[in-house]
Amino acid sequence: MLVDLIREEIVRMSRKIEVNRLDKDELRYELDWRGIAIGTVDEMRSRLVLARQMERTGESLHYPPYPFDFQQDAAAVTKRLDTLVPVIDGFSDTSKSGSYLKLQTKMNHILGRLDNMECRPLDKFNLRGVLVAQFLNMI
Repeated sequence: MLVDLIREEIVRMSRKIEVNRLDKDELRYELDWRGIAIGTVDEMRSRLVLARQMERTGESLHYPPYPFDFQQDAAAVTKRLDTLVPVIDGFSDTSKSGSYLKLQTKMNHILGRLDNMECRPLDKFNLRGVLVAQFLNMI
């Protein structure tokens, strides 16, 4: 019953990312693809918050070409999905809890990375499809 409610909520979830719930590697990725310098976790969080605010208002900077290749993205997404399996399997909180918000942020981060993956040639697109299917199965 609770699992069904949470599944419905995740399916409806926005692409909201709570920057304070991202770990160091996730922050580094979010800044790297935007071409923003990294630093301490606190510095990276502050920079990412400001960058995302600018994006929402349409005042964002012009970002450089996406810096990650398919292998890097596929490895990172696979690792993130693998680390979330036990979290999802053991999840028992409500959709209003802090642990749910963290999980939602992690899932949205993965979804963003899947969106950014370079999928040419066709075999890469097919592998991305496998990762998307794993992501959807987790929902």
